[in-house]
Amino acid sequence: MTRCRRFTVAAAQYAIGRPGSFEAYEERISGIAAAAADGGASLLLFPE
Repeated sequence: MTRCRRFTVAAAQYAIGRPGSFEAYEERISGIAAAAADGGASLLLFPE
């Protein structure tokens, strides 16, 4: 018998805009990923 492992999936939704720099983009995405992980997500999906 196969056992299924449960995990939490998060989906990101955010306003579209052009970041001022790659560092600003990285900070934004890192913040979203950290919030998802803090909420218990094992998998994060981005709209891209």
